Amino acid sequence: MEAALLGAGDPTIRIEAGVVWRASRTPGGIGALRIVSRPTDGTVAATAWGPGADWLLEQLPAMLGANDDLPGRWLPGGSG
Repeated sequence: MEAALLGAGDPTIRIEAGVVWRASRTPGGIGALRIVSRPTDGTVAATAWGPGADWLLEQLPAMLGANDDLPGRWLPGGSG
């Protein structure tokens, strides 16, 4: 949520055409994550560096919303 608070000036996130770069502190140490969108097949590719690389890659599905419970909460007309 901090990224949303800092907006475009957030030094830990860079968004380019189809690519997101993120620097993070993780339980394993600092890490950098590069996420590339592949819209033709609806997937992403990710690469991570640093002591926190493994943790970042393990958390990627959750970062991308795999654990979100959206029905009824975010959709128009939902009960949430």
